[in-house]
Amino acid sequence: KCEACGGGAIVTLLKSLKLKNFYKSKVVAHSDSGDITGDNTGVVGYLSAVIYN
Repeated sequence: KCEACGGGAIVTLLKSLKLKNFYKSKVVAHSDSGDITGDNTGVVGYLSAVIYN
């Protein structure tokens, strides 16, 4: 199962980027809460990316 917080904001961002023809992206970093706690039974993931044209 996979979920994302801020679904409305994500959809708004993606639609805005499409209108401006921004289709390229580069992941800057990704991690999850298990990296800190050591407990990987249930984690929250984090991702940062740059989106550009």
